[in-house]
Amino acid sequence: MVFLAWNLTAFAIQSYVSGQVSGDSSTPLWIPQAALALATCVFALQTVARVLACLAGLPLDNEAFKVASPAE
Repeated sequence: MVFLAWNLTAFAIQSYVSGQVSGDSSTPLWIPQAALALATCVFALQTVARVLACLAGLPLDNEAFKVASPAE
C-alpha cells in the first residue's frame, strides 16, 4: 500500500509539473490524480497502523462499534 501511495503521489506531481490536461474537457489531470493519491495515502496509513497494532498484540476491532444481534 505504501508503494502504491508513493507512486500515485509521484504520478500526480508529475502531471502537475508537466501541465497535462484531459483531451475532452481540458481539466488538469493532477486534480483527479491528487484525490486518488490522497485516498491511497490515507488507506496506506491505516494499513500501517493496523499492522503495528497487530504486531503489538492490541485488539484490532473496537467492541463498542459492533452492531447488536437481532435477538437483542
